[in-house]
Amino acid sequence: MSRIVFIVIALVLVAAIGLWVRAGIEPDEPGQAGPPTPHATDGPYENCLGCHGDITGSHDAMFGEGEYDDCLSCHPPQ
Repeated sequence: MSRIVFIVIALVLVAAIGLWVRAGIEPDEPGQAGPPTPHATDGPYENCLGCHGDITGSHDAMFGEGEYDDCLSCHPPQ
């Protein structure tokens, strides 16, 4: 087998394996992209940091360290 035939076969196999692996990857959920969906701020949603606790690092960097008990002062419900 010549070297060029071997390289072509190897490239085709690599491409086929790549497509096979890519086909097995689940797409993102349709609701994950875009701006966040507004929701109620009472009942089970009263504790903002219960679900959105990962904001403290970015808020510390942008606004300085602070308390995050009053999220609705900057983020009014819509």
